[in-house]
Amino acid sequence: MKLRGIVSFLAIALLVNGHAQDVDKKILNWYNGAKFGMSTDKAYKKVLSKKTSKTVIVAVIDSGVDIEHEDLKGQIWVNEDEIPNNGIDDDNNGYIDDVHGWSFLGNSEGGNVKEEQLEMTRIYATLDKKFSGKSAVELGPDELKEYALYKEVREEVEKNIKKSAGTLENLNKALTYYKDADKKLSDHFGGEYTVKDLKKLSKDETLGGIAQKMIGVKSQGGIEGLEGYIEYLEG
Repeated sequence: MKLRGIVSFLAIALLVNGHAQDVDKKILNWYNGAKFGMSTDKAYKKVLSKKTSKTVIVAVIDSGVDIEHEDLKGQIWVNEDEIPNNGIDDDNNGYIDDVHGWSFLGNSEGGNVKEEQLEMTRIYATLDKKFSGKSAVELGPDELKEYALYKEVREEVEKNIKKSAGTLENLNKALTYYKDADKKLSDHFGGEYTVKDLKKLSKDETLGGIAQKMIGVKSQGGIEGLEGYIEYLEG
């Protein structure tokens, strides 16, 4: 599999005290502020100033990294036991062409998965095929531990589904309300309208209330954004 773009799991070689690029601290260095952030500048000055830098390997296990980004040029870890793009698992570790690591939630062509299940849900989906409709008395001693795990994850998944179902019900009611509000506002403005338009209308005796509520919706992606979140929850 040819690995490209952003990956979910990637080994990166970085210098502990190296900086990728200079930034305007007044604008971009928010992560070193007194209130928020990681205080990396303080760590360099007070903790690492007398230490010798060394290369470390960092594995990205969350949202991924753009391996073609200019700031990472020459810093991406390379699996020297793998020959790039030859379709062969040269190092016999079970992964073909894992030159820069492996996207464990990617598809067979190396593309990224937009929405993935939690590990708990994946365990439930696998064990449900084996234990659905069965009770402990029907199982052998060697299956009881796995069955206990199945019951645990099933309970958690079903609880989350119930919670999401309640949220969906409320969101669908909200969607109906905002669609009706959007129609009234569109009729009033004669078509499309902006947050600025809504703010001007917010003190109107007739439409001021829905205008104020629609400001928040508009600021968060509008009705399409709400529909997208409902679709996400349904999934």
